[in-house]
Amino acid sequence: MENLSFEPVTIFCLCCENPIKKKANFFCRKGEEFDADQCFCSHCYTRFKGDCIEFNGTYVSKKSLEKKKNDELYFEPWVECNKCKRWQHQICALYNKKRDLDCKAEYICPFCRLKEIENGMHVPLPKNTVFGAKALPKTMLSDHLEKRLFERLMQERADWNYDKGKKNPDKALAEESLSIREVFSVDKQLKVKKQFLDIIPKENYPSEFSYRSREFGSECGNPNKRCVYISYLDSVNYFTPRRMTKNQEALRTFVYHEILIGYLDFCKKRGFTTCYIWSCAPQKGQGDYILYCHLKTQKIPTDAKLREWYLSMLTKASKENIVVGLTNIYDHFFVSTGNRHSKITTARLPYFDGDYWSGTAMTQAEDIEEKCGGEYESTLNKVMKTRSLKAMGHIHPSKGNAKDILVMHRVCQPSLLPSSTCNESNVVK
Repeated sequence: MENLSFEPVTIFCLCCENPIKKKANFFCRKGEEFDADQCFCSHCYTRFKGDCIEFNGTYVSKKSLEKKKNDELYFEPWVECNKCKRWQHQICALYNKKRDLDCKAEYICPFCRLKEIENGMHVPLPKNTVFGAKALPKTMLSDHLEKRLFERLMQERADWNYDKGKKNPDKALAEESLSIREVFSVDKQLKVKKQFLDIIPKENYPSEFSYRSREFGSECGNPNKRCVYISYLDSVNYFTPRRMTKNQEALRTFVYHEILIGYLDFCKKRGFTTCYIWSCAPQKGQGDYILYCHLKTQKIPTDAKLREWYLSMLTKASKENIVVGLTNIYDHFFVSTGNRHSKITTARLPYFDGDYWSGTAMTQAEDIEEKCGGEYESTLNKVMKTRSLKAMGHIHPSKGNAKDILVMHRVCQPSLLPSSTCNESNVVK
């Protein structure tokens, strides 16, 4: 009928890590195949006055970059049936181009294949060869989550049926209705950016962290040791049935909460002590955190609603004693406890890939360096009083800590703090 375009790929700036808006200009390497992970926004390109862009100790020559506009559309390719010569969209026709690299395989469209089956020329595949989620491999985590969810669904179904005058829950239906599988879990190395390490040169802060998909184990150095980081969730609103639970919350919310609570329980039983949750709703048109496309009718939560959603889940987990403490990043790391051994310092901040707080610290460190020209100690004496230093736990600050104190003092300013909802990181014990 017509060309169908794919949703545009979200492009992020390699330097500031912010998304590049649609129809905005950006810069990428000349003469190379386009890579959405190797681009620079116009702001970063212009704010570096010299011939190079500097980030994380790396220099990229501006001469090697070319200007582009984020408006390119990619259309779904077509495929021709070898029998009826009809053209169809490759995805609609279930044609896998990657399995036919030399373009020599015969392609028969679904219409012609159905005719062959009706005429007895082709035998269809048995139904058991069509795999679903249950056919995917299980893991200890998926088993733990499925077991917990099944038990909670059985109880919820019993409560719901009781309200409706039914005596027995449909156990088989509850058990087979949902499947949980862990589809991605790999070991990674997270290198701490040089701009962050330069803030705390006197501290023994690791230059890299070893972790496994969200989880930083006991072999990982402080402050990331034995913690879990959940930076975003994603879903497509196909969940059915669309009904309310006995407690008048959406069944979809009930299921997703139970999966998260089960995950926190699983981590706690394995020795993890802290979970950091970044609660920040996506901007309109940028909601492709994990799943590439969403239903146009699917609503994006506001910052307040998303935070309320997380807190509701954590309240449930607290009642089960899975969560034993709840605070946020600001209260935990930026507010003095009055303990003379506790300092407000960047060295206590956990470091996660693309996290708001570490990114803000680096941005402010760069701004401070430009304004004071590296004279951190004299600047510290001008902008901060002894009372303020003591409140931050720095009674006799050394020269090497001046930059660290200035950065933490700057980040604590109301103009830089996130709102009570957006960019809030919950700290779960």
